[in-house]
Amino acid sequence: MVSKKNVCCIIQARTTSTRLPNKVFKNLAGYSMLYHVIERVKRTHFIDKIIIATTNKIEDDEIEKFCIENSIEYFRGDKENVLKRYYDAAKYYNADVIVRVTSDCPMIEPTIIDYLVKYFLDNNYDYVSPGSPEGIIRGLDTEVFSINALNRAYDLAEKKEEKEHVTWIMYNKSDFFKVGRPNVEEVFKNENIRICVDELEDYKLMEIIYNLFYIENEIVNTRDVIEFLNKNNEICKINKNMFYLKKVCEIIKDVCK
Repeated sequence: MVSKKNVCCIIQARTTSTRLPNKVFKNLAGYSMLYHVIERVKRTHFIDKIIIATTNKIEDDEIEKFCIENSIEYFRGDKENVLKRYYDAAKYYNADVIVRVTSDCPMIEPTIIDYLVKYFLDNNYDYVSPGSPEGIIRGLDTEVFSINALNRAYDLAEKKEEKEHVTWIMYNKSDFFKVGRPNVEEVFKNENIRICVDELEDYKLMEIIYNLFYIENEIVNTRDVIEFLNKNNEICKINKNMFYLKKVCEIIKDVCK
């Protein structure tokens, strides 16, 4: 009998983002962005444990405090070597399968996570992420990989980018890893939509989305948001060109009438 694998979602988070400091605690409809990411991951069906992987720097004491107050597992590790932070966190929590999510994706989609985890468990891959990565909406991409793949990446990592980006080696050194790229539904593919939060403009767009769609004790429906953005193309430009901000405000005013 094959024992059940321990599937852990490790969410990397820190407060010292250079482009948008403390973005994980930016307010979206009354709650922090980190809170919303966790709540969305909780809606999945295959994840056994959610772990916040933050740094061991004093600046991230606030993240530890948040985790304790909200009964969320956490791990503190190397700030720059994020691969090592994941490696150490996965070892500490005895993970067999790791789902990688970042804390700046408050629209991360539970059904995509479930689809990728199931695809990973049903097949013999080291690493799985959505096919056609250039086409999937930014902010919905998720990665799934085995503890053995993480061990191998950790042992192989030498260059800065190999340590700074957790899975860089896995998808760039195909001789060492068996990579799966399943296609996600077409509705989740659109290069013109960006719903991750790296810059202030990204946050302004996310504020609009959450103010329009968030309902207490529920998660924002990704399909509804995509449909709305497809119908209101000007809004998608808010995090591409601030020239369109005035036009966006006019659209929102009309929608809310």
